[in-house]
Amino acid sequence: MKNRFHLITVAILSLGLLPGINAGAQDAPPAEPPAQPPASAQGQAPAAVGRLSVVHGTVSTMHGDSGNWMAGTVNTPLVPNDKVATA
Repeated sequence: MKNRFHLITVAILSLGLLPGINAGAQDAPPAEPPAQPPASAQGQAPAAVGRLSVVHGTVSTMHGDSGNWMAGTVNTPLVPNDKVATA
């Protein structure tokens, strides 16, 4: 009986303290990331890079900066404006 009373008391106190902790954390506005020029303006590779993970049959890729279709292989990096074609 005594342990049950202590358990209930601890639970009530915990629930009473947690909203106060969360409310204080919400007062600060979220930090905005610094503005950065596009990756092409910096001369660096773009941050969003995908990979071709499965090749079954004929797969071709064309990078956005060239007009040549190449055979797609597993782990070929893909960036925005790249194209993928399958048979």
